[in-house]
Amino acid sequence: MERNWQAGHQEIDLIGRDKNTIVFVEVKGSRTNQFGHPAEKVDSQKRRNLIKAAEKYIIDKNFSGYDFRFDLVTFLGEKLEYYCDAFWDGYS
Repeated sequence: MERNWQAGHQEIDLIGRDKNTIVFVEVKGSRTNQFGHPAEKVDSQKRRNLIKAAEKYIIDKNFSGYDFRFDLVTFLGEKLEYYCDAFWDGYS
């Protein structure tokens, strides 16, 4: 549905739909794991920012009656990993 959607300084890499679920996807990559796995870059602050951006998107697009979830895609070298329902901090 969207790619690189921005709400101020916050960005959601991909937004899609899986049946009755709006899916917000964060994409992180690295050539090596020298500084840790790319998933480790999605810390609590990043999750809070994604949730705030998702809330803005939901309000701006006037979505109701949908479920929502946050997925994560990581690239480490040439290896791709997809984490469905990667985190949920709830709306705060």
